[in-house]
Amino acid sequence: MEMTEKRYFRWAKKVILLLGIILLVNARAVSGETQTRVDPNPQTSYASGDRHGAMRMEDGTVKTLGSNEYLQRDVSDWTDIAAVAAGEHFTAGLRYDGTIVVAGEVQKQEDVERWTDITAIAGRGNTLIGLTADGSLRTNWYLEQYDQVYSCSQTGRIRAVTIMSQPEAPFVLMEDGRIIGWYGEYLEIDAGWTDVKYITSNGGIIFGLTEQGTVRMQMVYQSYSEAIQELDEFTDIVQLYVSQMHCFGVRSDGTIVVRNMTPSLAQPDFVSRVKEADNVAGITGAGYNGHSVAIVKKDGEIVPVIENYGNCDLSEMKNLNRIFYVRSEVFDEFAVIGVADDDQVYLYGTDSSMNSMSQYPYAVEYGEGIGFESIICVHSSGAVCEELLYLDKNGALWGMDDNHIYYAMEDGIRQFSCSHGLVTSYIVELKTDGTVRVRYLYGEAQGGAGAENWTGIRQVVTYCSRARDYGILGLREDGTIACETAEGLVDAEVENWDNIVALYPGYYAIGALRSDGTAVFIKDQEGYDFGQYNTSSWKGLKQLALGTFHTVGLKGDGTVCATGRNDVGQCDVENWTDVVYVAAGENGTLGIQSDGSLLIAGEIGW
Repeated sequence: MEMTEKRYFRWAKKVILLLGIILLVNARAVSGETQTRVDPNPQTSYASGDRHGAMRMEDGTVKTLGSNEYLQRDVSDWTDIAAVAAGEHFTAGLRYDGTIVVAGEVQKQEDVERWTDITAIAGRGNTLIGLTADGSLRTNWYLEQYDQVYSCSQTGRIRAVTIMSQPEAPFVLMEDGRIIGWYGEYLEIDAGWTDVKYITSNGGIIFGLTEQGTVRMQMVYQSYSEAIQELDEFTDIVQLYVSQMHCFGVRSDGTIVVRNMTPSLAQPDFVSRVKEADNVAGITGAGYNGHSVAIVKKDGEIVPVIENYGNCDLSEMKNLNRIFYVRSEVFDEFAVIGVADDDQVYLYGTDSSMNSMSQYPYAVEYGEGIGFESIICVHSSGAVCEELLYLDKNGALWGMDDNHIYYAMEDGIRQFSCSHGLVTSYIVELKTDGTVRVRYLYGEAQGGAGAENWTGIRQVVTYCSRARDYGILGLREDGTIACETAEGLVDAEVENWDNIVALYPGYYAIGALRSDGTAVFIKDQEGYDFGQYNTSSWKGLKQLALGTFHTVGLKGDGTVCATGRNDVGQCDVENWTDVVYVAAGENGTLGIQSDGSLLIAGEIGW
């Protein structure tokens, strides 16, 4: 009898414990502490930022390509990720448990990383929205349209979310097939999309991926031809990526189907290279225009493909004596421009203005031998079109008119630089007599006019960084520095510089080379120092090249050194020899050897 009672009590304790667990789970559910479990799927495993792409891998980690200017690619320690989203300067990961992790810079990031119970996310620009398990929307910053979209969506349950660009506008898909959103005004579209699982968007179209693997389209802004509305060839689709230029669909058999959204700007070679891929798990891109895509194979291999508007691939550049890596700040495009000994110009990159450069007869078609001395990408709304500027060997500065025809803007130029600011933008021209002219492109005429009083100048550089206002540095013939800024913010840093022989502008810093072959810098703001200024041990330098977070030095003996971030091998130059010229892009390094061959380290173009 005693043993029976003991067994009874043990059984009763187990029952009570089980009931307690059930009550605890129910209590947490009532209080909002639900045990959210986000299920990964191909559509939400890929995200495109303004200049970077993010890809969730099968093991719950995330890989990225492209810009890391704002540390939006710092995802190496992420685990248990079920979905990703991206915006202008950030990457967001949604964990299996419904919480958020963010890399880069986004509005109210600390608040976002406290979100819980999230089942889906969408990003665009500086905006991140989350859909909760109870059907509510969360956003990282207050916008009236989010409130209106959310309140109007309470007539049913939200199935999926997206953010449309230009402007950043929220759209939701309801269970009953309605599309609700904001595009300058409140919109409610009875699309009948009851079989659509996921939605995505570009500048004017909502795309829906159905349960059957077909694709639907709903124009919100009439910016596209009616002819592209039928996507009959998109069948058996498991993942959809759209940009302003293209619509890409990944089929379950690992092949890709592509539709051009802007046929007039189509690049057939780019499309054919993408369509040749097989064993594909997913695809994403970088940038609003989608000039660069990353194809992820089912075995985890990542294959980048670039929409090349140039006249060659990097491997075809021969007999080089100069290489330029230029980047468009506005349109997120890049160009690598190589100049050969015979003044042949090699062009590679996503900047479509290179097509116009190819039409410049002296440099390209007729081979007259004028050639390029320097090239800078400029964007303006006034004196010069939003294209590339370059200086030829005869001292003529060339720009482009409204008809995309190059013309000589100015003669007698020794060297030039350009500043891009939020308030103003200007070109600084150094004349052959050592004086300076400041040409304002837009905005108020400020932050540089005093430079026109300088004399005895042999080089000018401009800057506009996260740390400082815009300004101009001038290298005097005696090796000292003249400085002109809006508020004199840099004077103290350069007033003791002497014996300077050359200045080298970077994205957010300026390097200077002394006559003894050592380097000094105006540095980026704190928090963006990754060792790119650790050059105190470098001696015998004859050239510098500044990337975003790495610095490259060319020594007199033809060897090359590099320091700073090395995420993708951009600093792996220790074995380079016989080098005569170097250039640095955001994630890559270029070198020219004495025989004119091109060396590459890191990523070029992403």
